[in-house]
Amino acid sequence: MNIVFSVSFKRSLRSFFRKHPELRETFENKAKLFAENPFHPSLKTHNLGGTLDGMRSFSITHDYRVIFEFMPDGSALFSHVGTHDEVY
Repeated sequence: MNIVFSVSFKRSLRSFFRKHPELRETFENKAKLFAENPFHPSLKTHNLGGTLDGMRSFSITHDYRVIFEFMPDGSALFSHVGTHDEVY
């Protein structure tokens, strides 16, 4: 699956890596796993509701999430990364 990063995602990812450089490899591994199988059980991919209706989330770690949506062309648009409280 092709993954596209939104401008806001690129910004939040830079900030995320500055705060948590030790999670860079974990993020890269989870993104690679997502590209192979977006619904792999270890990602805990799930639908979101409310103001984020239509979006989905997957887990990087217990505390950190990626918000994304599937695009009509079959790609996934990553829009935000952060803690549960930051992204929801």
